[in-house]
Amino acid sequence: MTVAGIVLAGGMSRRFQSDKACEPYKNGTFLSHAYTELKAVSDSAAVSGRKWKDPEITSFEDCPPFKGLGPLAGIYSAMKIVKSEWYLVLACDMPLIDRQTLSVFTGLKTAGHSAVVPVIHGKVHPLCAMYHCSLLPVLQKQLEDRELKMMSLLHTAEPLMLDQSHFDRPDQFANINKKEDLVLLNESKFQHERSL
Repeated sequence: MTVAGIVLAGGMSRRFQSDKACEPYKNGTFLSHAYTELKAVSDSAAVSGRKWKDPEITSFEDCPPFKGLGPLAGIYSAMKIVKSEWYLVLACDMPLIDRQTLSVFTGLKTAGHSAVVPVIHGKVHPLCAMYHCSLLPVLQKQLEDRELKMMSLLHTAEPLMLDQSHFDRPDQFANINKKEDLVLLNESKFQHERSL
């Protein structure tokens, strides 16, 4: 059962006020970090939602009928362009996620569920999750109907839900929305404050 790692990078970063994907992080950017961590645990990796400047990173824009329609369009486009059975997706603004956390998902490829989704302290995280290729027609129908909520997809998918006990560091599921979050991250306070 193959797994494609997909970085979701089609957002406009309005609250952040600059392109989050290009934000420096460790030895690269938020986007390159997400790509590297996904590639380490997947059979292939790609960036969905934009063409990326690095030719060594496979990337593509949303498929034309649904360009700019958010994460659903990014996942749909990945399923149309990258052939795989499972798609492990990660939003580029979750820089604390590492390959150890991602490997929890790839170890749970199982019949009976078409998605594997973390629920950390009651909060659902559909943008760091794994989706089966059988959801492609569901994604297409939602996009055609302009029903763009990820939670609507999860209601159909009947996912396997993973609570914080499945992860060594559940604080990693925080995402960077504003510049203030970045300051907290750089000061190493982000993880603690987000987990409260």
